[in-house]
Amino acid sequence: MRRGAPARGLTLTAALALALTACSGGEDKEPEETASPSTTAPASQGASPDGTDEQPEAEGADASTETTSDDPDGPDEDESPDADGDDSDPDGEDTSEYVPASADGPAKNVPKPVMPEEMKEETPEGAKAAVQYWWDTVTYLQRTGDSELVRASSDEDCDFCRAYTHSIEKIYEDGGWTSGAEVEVTSALTGVIDKDRKLLQVTTLLDVEGLTTFKSNGSIDKTQSEESYGDSPWITNVKFDEESQRWVATSVSFEGEK
Repeated sequence: MRRGAPARGLTLTAALALALTACSGGEDKEPEETASPSTTAPASQGASPDGTDEQPEAEGADASTETTSDDPDGPDEDESPDADGDDSDPDGEDTSEYVPASADGPAKNVPKPVMPEEMKEETPEGAKAAVQYWWDTVTYLQRTGDSELVRASSDEDCDFCRAYTHSIEKIYEDGGWTSGAEVEVTSALTGVIDKDRKLLQVTTLLDVEGLTTFKSNGSIDKTQSEESYGDSPWITNVKFDEESQRWVATSVSFEGEK
């Protein structure tokens, strides 16, 4: 369901208000139990036709008896060594299926957003791509409590970035979690703020998926949850960072009714 940006109760807007106030004041998935590799029982000693114990063959004699594996604990020839392996690819990346958050617990196997190559280009198109990626890192933060990606995509002077990141981290520190909200940039216009400092302003309209926040006991925290809404006006100022060779957010602000 889509609707206009709400006048109250907007989780992101509430975090923005906290940021402005602060400025004015100064699964992993449990490993599966794997079956032990099948073993081959060592061959029992036989007897010679005349009933006497069979003596070891002389050195160099041709073996005529059936041989067994040198490693009695080794897997059968037909058994694949990876038959009961984990859900990782050869590069070690987790390929397990994504499990959304629920009252039973936080999301599992959350895929990391992929940084578009375009945002490494010093162009208006690169700046727009950076804004969408920034919101993707926010969604990842919401679903995992991991702020590494959103911090790397934000300038240290971005007050909203810092305040909102802290608010989500606090939820996880208190034992809670969120479902995460997919954000789609449906419209984006760029304007130059400071050419010398490589600053651009990106005016956007966003479609935001509903967000559910759970307390540590699995109950829903309605004060920090939000329904879906669309055409939400936001402004993101970005700069091209020479060190990382990519666009980063320097400020993020909600421009609708609060």
